[in-house]
Amino acid sequence: MKNFRQINETERKIIDLALNALTPNLRAHNYDIYSKFYISIEENNRGPNFPQVYLLPKENIATLKKLKNIDNIKSAGLYFGFIMKGNFHLSIEGTAYLLSSNLIPKEKIIIINNDAEKSTLYGNNISKGMIETIPESFYRKDLLLVLNPANELIALVQSKVDYIQYSDLNSDDVVAVNLVDKGYYLRRER
Repeated sequence: MKNFRQINETERKIIDLALNALTPNLRAHNYDIYSKFYISIEENNRGPNFPQVYLLPKENIATLKKLKNIDNIKSAGLYFGFIMKGNFHLSIEGTAYLLSSNLIPKEKIIIINNDAEKSTLYGNNISKGMIETIPESFYRKDLLLVLNPANELIALVQSKVDYIQYSDLNSDDVVAVNLVDKGYYLRRER
């Protein structure tokens, strides 16, 4: 198997399932993002290694097709996420791409207050007291984007409660679990 190649049909279905949970607009707009997805499978002996997914611009795809030997390519384009145990995990970069492409509905966005931004970037979960604006309707286990007061994406979270339970929560109660945030790069092991 090649180390860097276009995704196959099974991988496409895995990615499609995850993306449509966050942004049904992909299907509604017939947005063809899948032909731009490439996967990198690195072979190593250091433990588990999960296939990483990259989004390539058309120019990069054209360049790849011209190359005679792509066996040594490990990555190219925008890191979009990884596949683990049959599930696709979206990266913060992939999330930002979807947001900037206007593919994320407003019903999937939380805006937090100024004091909460630092806590979120440290990897902490989102509690009710941190939230400035929340969607009128959301469900437990929904993927939601967290924006700071300047409308900058800072995290991708999964709701721990639904909108019906939200009003009964105390300010310290956790509303959503932090999956990935922009502070990750500073915290990860080097």
